[in-house]
Amino acid sequence: MNTRTFISLTLMLFSSATAVYAGHWPAPPATTTYMHLAGALTIDGAPPQEGDELALFGEQAKPLAVFVVDGANGNFYGDIAVNGDDPLTRNVTEGAKTGEPLTVKVWSKTQNREYAGKEITLHPATDFAPRYQTGTVPLRFTPNAFYSFNIECQ
Repeated sequence: MNTRTFISLTLMLFSSATAVYAGHWPAPPATTTYMHLAGALTIDGAPPQEGDELALFGEQAKPLAVFVVDGANGNFYGDIAVNGDDPLTRNVTEGAKTGEPLTVKVWSKTQNREYAGKEITLHPATDFAPRYQTGTVPLRFTPNAFYSFNIECQ
């Protein structure tokens, strides 16, 4: 088995395994390039509930990352891996390109409501974890970066 076949099989297995987690938004396909986010999430001043979802979108308006709240982490989300464009597939765009603006959307399962645009505020988080840098607004895709943001929906 050559390297390209191995990578393709690995990506197919990973993407089919992650697809079961998404509910409101479809899970994005796996890729080889990621940016990582983590932080706190509040919806109308309260912690998210089990089944709520956080998604990041690029210019193509398709989800690049979906995080489903499992109820075990209080108001913290992450590590959420945001898909970047895979350099191995030149004619396919799986994710964001370097520097591409990203938008955040949140779906409240209990309220059956999607938050987007001005309903969402990103607050760069400091001292989240040693691996994570304080994020900057506006949020742009940076391969291999680890950023922390607190996300507030109202």
